[in-house]
Amino acid sequence: MKASMKICLAAVLSTSSWWSHSMVDAKSVFAHYMLSTLDPNTDHAKQDIDQAIAVGLDAFAVNVGAPGADFSKNTLRQLFDYARDKPFKLFLSFDFYAAGDIGAHQEFFNIWRNEAAYLTYGPQNLPVVSSFSGGSLGPDVWRNFKETNNVYLLPNLEGDADYYSNPTAFFQKWGNAIDGVFSWETAWPDASNTPVNVTSEKDVAVKNAADGAGKSYMMGLSSLQYKHCCGDSWYRSGETNLPERMTQILSLKPELTEVMTWNDAGESHYIGQCWPEGLTEEILQYGNSETYPHDGWQPLITSFINAFKNGEEASQMKPSGNSPIGALWYRGVMAPCDTGLRGSGAAVNSVNYAVVLPPTVQGARIQVSSGGQVLSNVPAHEGLNYNAVGGMVTGPQKLEILDQSSAVIASASSKVDVSNGPQGGFCNFNYYVAGLQNSLDWSDPLIRTIVPPYLSLVCLASAVLLLGVFPVRPIMEAVKELSEDTTESKDTERCKEAECEQETDNGLDGGFAAWSVVFGAWCCLFCAFGWVNASGNFQEYYETHQLRHYSSSSISWILSLEPSVLFATGLVVGKVFDNYGPRWLLITGTFLHVFGLMMTSISSEYYQFVLAQGICSPLGASFVFYAGLSCTATWFQERRALAFGIVASGSSLGGIVFPILLTRLLPTVGFGWSLRISGFVILALLIIANLMVRSRIKPVLRPFTINDYTDPFSEPTFVLLMLSVTCGFFAMFIPINYIVLEAVKNGIDADLSGYLLAIMNAGSLPGRILPGYYGDKLGRFNVMIAMCAFSALILLVMWLPGTLVAPRSAAVYVVTSLLYGFASGAFVGMVPALLGQISPDITKIGVRQGVLFTCISVATLTGSPIAGAILSQQHGSFWGLQVFAGVMMVACVLFLILARITLVGCALRVKV
Repeated sequence: MKASMKICLAAVLSTSSWWSHSMVDAKSVFAHYMLSTLDPNTDHAKQDIDQAIAVGLDAFAVNVGAPGADFSKNTLRQLFDYARDKPFKLFLSFDFYAAGDIGAHQEFFNIWRNEAAYLTYGPQNLPVVSSFSGGSLGPDVWRNFKETNNVYLLPNLEGDADYYSNPTAFFQKWGNAIDGVFSWETAWPDASNTPVNVTSEKDVAVKNAADGAGKSYMMGLSSLQYKHCCGDSWYRSGETNLPERMTQILSLKPELTEVMTWNDAGESHYIGQCWPEGLTEEILQYGNSETYPHDGWQPLITSFINAFKNGEEASQMKPSGNSPIGALWYRGVMAPCDTGLRGSGAAVNSVNYAVVLPPTVQGARIQVSSGGQVLSNVPAHEGLNYNAVGGMVTGPQKLEILDQSSAVIASASSKVDVSNGPQGGFCNFNYYVAGLQNSLDWSDPLIRTIVPPYLSLVCLASAVLLLGVFPVRPIMEAVKELSEDTTESKDTERCKEAECEQETDNGLDGGFAAWSVVFGAWCCLFCAFGWVNASGNFQEYYETHQLRHYSSSSISWILSLEPSVLFATGLVVGKVFDNYGPRWLLITGTFLHVFGLMMTSISSEYYQFVLAQGICSPLGASFVFYAGLSCTATWFQERRALAFGIVASGSSLGGIVFPILLTRLLPTVGFGWSLRISGFVILALLIIANLMVRSRIKPVLRPFTINDYTDPFSEPTFVLLMLSVTCGFFAMFIPINYIVLEAVKNGIDADLSGYLLAIMNAGSLPGRILPGYYGDKLGRFNVMIAMCAFSALILLVMWLPGTLVAPRSAAVYVVTSLLYGFASGAFVGMVPALLGQISPDITKIGVRQGVLFTCISVATLTGSPIAGAILSQQHGSFWGLQVFAGVMMVACVLFLILARITLVGCALRVKV
């Protein structure tokens, strides 16, 4: 292990060495980064750099407007410290508009120039320095700075009169004072009260002169410019400025490009997060990235970067995967609105979009709607497509990509409707940006590669198992057996498990009646636990939609409530089952589960999601969950683990189907109908469950007594089993809830990251059936110990070191998801079987399951928030929560071993 770690470390170091020298001739893309306060108690610096890496940027050009301020040093220290071990660099850009003293900038530069993450460039790998403004200083001042500090100098010198009017004379005058130049103002059209497009005419002239003088040229790429603070207010056209500028840069092919900007909220041209601790309330009124998100532009930037570095044109731009990427953007207020805004006359009431199509998408069309009416439906072509579609009206805005059959394959929808009047007392000309969301593409190579062989394997394994499980009998004999089963056990009032078996021996461990209950219970778990397994998909959706103003932690409590309510109600539900049987539990549970989902579909406030999705729906799910499990326990003894494994596979398949269903529905029919369609699917399956699920024994009406709930704790085996599964459930949901987030933050392809949860649930499908099958043959405790030990190994030996050594390796996440899904799949199927094995009275199985799962609910409620707290404490580093999950799983194994010892002592070769 140490040897392999050394090899990996050497590879990383060699990569770092390559990076530091690769900038000699490489085409590079930077982003202008406004240096302001970053709270050191947050992971904001880490998020900015990680997100920039994911976009494909090479470095931040850090705009220094206050070189002597403490916040400048504190923020830059956070950025350099985190970037040290990342494939990402930083360099300083002196802001002479904010601080005109080059001496102060030089002193500040010398603090950072030797940092490992400081960008070097050019034949001599010199530290890079750029600027905003500074042309008025003259060539002598800049020449002295360059010679004194030995830097690669790329200043913005538009203040020199010859820069645009006579660029050849400009370069003759500046000569060896600079290594290249950076143009800022050409990134937008000039301020105007009439609509005007951006042009590259000035860029062409300056670049040609720079090429003749042997100097580098850096062009600016930006979206819009809108400012409404600090005593000034103006607007420069931004309708299709971003894709137009991409087209110009790809055609002109400069050496360098700078995206303007990553986080300049004051001028509204940000593509990343604008952290509130560094902004004034005046700027946050219109430049808040939470309210006006612009990260929907990032996939376009990524596609542009790849084309730029490959020397391609806009028509050759490609998405990262095989699905379309792009964005829709629009102003939230109709023009004209504010005559006091300079340049407001250039604003057009248009729905703007840019879309990049892969070569695999043929015959597509782009459709734009406003206020529910179609404004445009035009053919799309490979590469970059963009337009500003006029005729926008108030209401919602929508962009759709249609295939040859007119089916929607991707779409982007407005989050805020367009209004006629000012919002918040002024006309905000900033843009709402909505990124394109893809429907599930079955032509994706990932799906074509993974799904068919895996489904074939599952079908083959299922066929083999079914041939061994179901006796080959004539259909009429099965019908006859069903008739016999339904007439037995009518007069039983109170029985132990052995007594019930004698009375209804034909129905135990097989027969049509028993297996029909298994199928009905399978439907219960598909709809109950399967839905809960898919609830992780809502975390990211809520953060960007209905609950985007709430923290991730607050949203996670809604999703943590689901499994907790599902398990915690067992104390009451179990007693109801023992006393009255499954019928009313199934009827009531079906109504509450479906009703909760329907109410979620129309929710918009936090408390509404808590009540509908966090309480009502899982409350109903818990009724059908316990009814299905408890009934199954009454029909099986020798084959109990296998029966529970088959039943539990319903939750795995639900965890596969529901995420895919939601992924396909959300961008096409919206949130509301996605939930309603899911609710109708659940309703259909639960109707089947209501018809098939029944208990083999007659319920025995007993009074509620505290002893029913305390007696299990007098049994050492039960207590140890309870401690074991509680520790296991502390760990179980952590990979489910966090592996997708970790993959996205480490730059794994978004399409692939979205499949990780489905891959994990796919792995758990055989993981819930096979351990049960072998548990009946080799001993349930024996198999459960082995599977839990395997889970611990996956967490501590694969997930933890894998993501530390190779955090950007997709294979680590895919293999971890698949194997952990298989290893942890035994939990849901085997735990009820283990409980049934140590339960002396089967007529109390409902209460005992309720007690056990109520204890588990503590872990399901707090496990993920604890992991989230660890993640926050470590400023976004995931290794702490991985260790926590692994240690909890190890504790699970130890308690299971102790429980086994209470049954058979230390004997190893005993079936337990």
